[in-house]
Amino acid sequence: MFDDLSPIKRPRKTVDLTSMIDVIFILLIFFMVSTTFATLGVSINQPKAITVDRVDNLSMHIYITKEGDCYVKKIKLSMASLENLVRKELSVKPDTLFVLFPDKESQTQRLLDVLDHCKLAGATRFSIAAKPKVE
Repeated sequence: MFDDLSPIKRPRKTVDLTSMIDVIFILLIFFMVSTTFATLGVSINQPKAITVDRVDNLSMHIYITKEGDCYVKKIKLSMASLENLVRKELSVKPDTLFVLFPDKESQTQRLLDVLDHCKLAGATRFSIAAKPKVE
């Protein structure tokens, strides 16, 4: 009599996650490989020095090419634009360290021009980047 009131047993639906796991691994490998090949975006042949220190993350990188062009975050800047950008950066983070990456074939005058414009904007902390010299 009560046999008709028992719940109906239906087959349970499952989602096959095998293909999703494969896609996740492929994406993981893709991002691992693509981040290792990330470049500066600007071709700089850095000079070498015997004493080279690492800098903290509170820094702004300024690249100077051998042609004398100035880049920040892959964007080519004029000296006036650089000065405005430095001023804006200092308004947000006053203790920013400005790391200059001159090409070893760039002119010293251009490096001094970049330093002058950064100082005019109020910057006081500088560093010049170099590769470690192997003896």
